[in-house]
Amino acid sequence: MKYASTGRLRWSSCWRSSCRKREIVMIRMLCTIGLICIAVTFCYAQSPNHRPLPTAAYELYSWQDLKGSWNFCLLFSPSGPMITAEQIFDDRTTHLRGVAEIKRAISALPTGTQIYWPHPPTSGAVSKTKEAERLRFPPLSIIQEVRLYAKKHSIDVHVEWRAVDPFLVPPK
Repeated sequence: MKYASTGRLRWSSCWRSSCRKREIVMIRMLCTIGLICIAVTFCYAQSPNHRPLPTAAYELYSWQDLKGSWNFCLLFSPSGPMITAEQIFDDRTTHLRGVAEIKRAISALPTGTQIYWPHPPTSGAVSKTKEAERLRFPPLSIIQEVRLYAKKHSIDVHVEWRAVDPFLVPPK
């Protein structure tokens, strides 16, 4: 009897140890697969061809006030040029006075944001209003200053260059 019971103990201990070994092998395999997935994801994100999708699109409008200083309005535009004149001129919270304020607003935007600076008379619902006549591009030096500042923050500013000067070759 004693031998049979020891035999059972030997068999059960052997069975337990083989199960334990299988569990260890399975855990190692799962850990290895997880590390491979993490490494592939990291390498893909670091590749130069991978660019994150733009997070948001904005429209930028500009006009000069009676004192001669430039004002800007930067509005979120989820579905293209559907901005109304009321959104540009009536909402004082979106007015940005001077180049310093537009730079501050640009620096607060997330990386990858697209800013469209459309030609005022052709921009959606704005073109049919009296206020649209006030909208215009600032001098080329201000446009370049804003674009370079945005580029430093990984934000693209798309300007309708033909409206600025029909003979101007847009800088890259």
